[in-house]
Amino acid sequence: MPHRPTSAAAVVATLATLGLVGPGAGVQVQAQRAPNPADATVFIRTIGVRQTRSADLRQSETREADVQLATGSGFVVSPLGYVVTNHHVVAANTEALMVNGVAVEVTRTPSRIEVVFPTGLPNRLGPTPVLEATIHAADEALDLAVLQIGGADFPYLALGDSEAVAAGDAVTALGFPFGRMVEVVRQGLSDVVPRVSVSRGDISALRADVAGETRYLQTSATLNPGNSGGPMLDADGFVVGVVRMVLTRGRNIGFGIPVSAVKTYLRTAGLEQLMPTRPLAPGPAETLPDQRLSLPMPLGFVRTAVGSHLHYQAGTLGVELRTDRVVSPWTVEQLQSALVTQRIFEPFAGRPSQLDASLGTASQTIAWAAGRHTDTNAETGMVYAVQDLGSEWVVARYVGPIESLAYNKRMLIDSLAALRADPLRTAPIDAPLSGTEWVATPLPAPGAPQVTLPVGRELELDEPWACAGLPRPRMTLAASPPGDFTVQLRFAWWLSGVDAAGAAAACATAGRGELPSSYAAAADRLGMRYEAEGLFFDLGANGVIQVELAAPAATMPFARSLLDGWTDPR
Repeated sequence: MPHRPTSAAAVVATLATLGLVGPGAGVQVQAQRAPNPADATVFIRTIGVRQTRSADLRQSETREADVQLATGSGFVVSPLGYVVTNHHVVAANTEALMVNGVAVEVTRTPSRIEVVFPTGLPNRLGPTPVLEATIHAADEALDLAVLQIGGADFPYLALGDSEAVAAGDAVTALGFPFGRMVEVVRQGLSDVVPRVSVSRGDISALRADVAGETRYLQTSATLNPGNSGGPMLDADGFVVGVVRMVLTRGRNIGFGIPVSAVKTYLRTAGLEQLMPTRPLAPGPAETLPDQRLSLPMPLGFVRTAVGSHLHYQAGTLGVELRTDRVVSPWTVEQLQSALVTQRIFEPFAGRPSQLDASLGTASQTIAWAAGRHTDTNAETGMVYAVQDLGSEWVVARYVGPIESLAYNKRMLIDSLAALRADPLRTAPIDAPLSGTEWVATPLPAPGAPQVTLPVGRELELDEPWACAGLPRPRMTLAASPPGDFTVQLRFAWWLSGVDAAGAAAACATAGRGELPSSYAAAADRLGMRYEAEGLFFDLGANGVIQVELAAPAATMPFARSLLDGWTDPR
């Protein structure tokens, strides 16, 4: 749906950049995702030769060189200057028209493509930089083209996942409808650059092809000639479609090519590895007997934690999978709030946006949240599931750089939708423990001392409650009785920098024990009252070790024997 001027000289147009790295592979760039999508939305015009001849050959043929053939829209998707647009915007074409009552045939042959940044690039190319582009790749059937412009450090738009959108989702279309025609005051000047137009609407429908694949995204956003090749953004600013056409006889009925088709094209064209964001590869279902849990997770995830907290990492992409088992009287809505806005599970503060309700089940809620890491302020995304097992909850989430999460959203949703779990808390402690056997076990860190642990306990890399003023320990470990992860005997070790008596004073929020280095604490967590009792032991040259028992308040009288029976292995 390019802009065609009203005269016979008009042509279809619009082109945009897509995130690739071609000749500049390996170049270090500083640009990031554009904070304002308009900064990465570009005006495109094609210039070349227009030939006009009468259809009945009684009129002489005219040939005009170096004329503007068409204008359109585009968007940068790579810091190194790659742009995605519609193929028809930059391709040569022949069209039959009526001019002054005479049937003519107009052939347009582009010889130059210009990409214009209407807002300018600060400290770079002036207020309205005009850059010449070359066609890096094009596919007529898909109506997609990838352009390349010279330079680096371009702000770009990151690709989202059109397979995760649904009818009713909000979208925003950016572009240059009608090209320069709407700039009435300055019309006629060859250097006029129109302002970016922003149109908001929603996804009206997902139009499928004969194979059942989504071929077009139908939108209620107002689109006009000249919008072709511009981006369609989701509520978080990620590209989910490329504007292609509008039905001229339908009111506010526009269509876009889903970004999933763009990704597939890039892969088949050998360009996927040049994108700023990498795709995750789907993996088989994995069963974790010790977790009583199974789910298919992407390839490359490595397990880094055990126990009621499961933690996987995916290499350089920075995406992590974490699951927690929790016991709480809270509702699913309260647990979602704790996960997304209260920083209880993650150093994350964001805004939830419920996904299609059909994704989950009566006992499972799946949603997406965008926000920031509260320690680093980095943009962070999260796809999460909260599953009700009756006696406990599973809180599972993929979390990481927001561009990676948005790009791979559908795969991560499907992974969590396939999560299957059985309760871990199968034997809640409701009577005093007796007959506990102990075994000396070295803490899993170089130079760390041994600790005595109950035989047969479930181990995980958890840690005692944080105490004001204490540095991070070098090593932590926790042990739970089989069948009740709410009870934990926790350990922390410092080689230096911690005084036992002073540390106990820092941890004591609910009184002190009989020994100078002992303490008691209490806190509410997820709607339940928990208590903790602990001691700090000075190991001399081997540092200081902390031993803490934590349990629900109602369970603590039965679990206290674990701490009473603990002995220093020295």
